[in-house]
Amino acid sequence: RAAFVINRRVSTTIIGREARQSLAEQPLPALRSEVHQRIVFADSVAAGRLARETAPDSAAAREITALVDELLRWP
Repeated sequence: RAAFVINRRVSTTIIGREARQSLAEQPLPALRSEVHQRIVFADSVAAGRLARETAPDSAAAREITALVDELLRWP
C-alpha cells in the first residue's frame, strides 16, 4: 500500500493550501493527517530525541500522533 502525506506544510502559503487539491488528482490517496514545518522538529533532531519527547504537548507531537493513529487504522 502507498499514500501521500503532506509533510513540512507551511500553513500560511498558497502552495500549502493547494497541496491537497493537487494530490486529489493523483492515483494514490492522500492521508488526512498533515505534518507542518515546526521548529520543534529541528530542535528534536539537534537533541537526538523525538518531538514528543522534547515537547510532548506541542502541535508537532499531536500531528505525529495523529499520523501514526491514521496509519494504524488505514485499511
